[in-house]
Amino acid sequence: MSQIAARDPLEVAQVFVARAPVWMALLDLAGRLLAVSPSVANAWKDLGGMTGDELGEPIADAMPDVAALTGDVYEALARGEPV
Repeated sequence: MSQIAARDPLEVAQVFVARAPVWMALLDLAGRLLAVSPSVANAWKDLGGMTGDELGEPIADAMPDVAALTGDVYEALARGEPV
């Protein structure tokens, strides 16, 4: 079994996002922020927003503008609908 296959899928996703060269965030179906890419973290820090303590918080609290734009997607996913 490869090292990647032996890892927890959430851990693999978090590592993928943490190394992404583009804006990317990983959320659970409850809308909690699990990981952000460095470009997201840096942009929010530059804007005076993110401090790094937002992981585990609802995206509506950590990034309200993003949450407003993507709320319908998360609701559909939570219902098991394709998006």
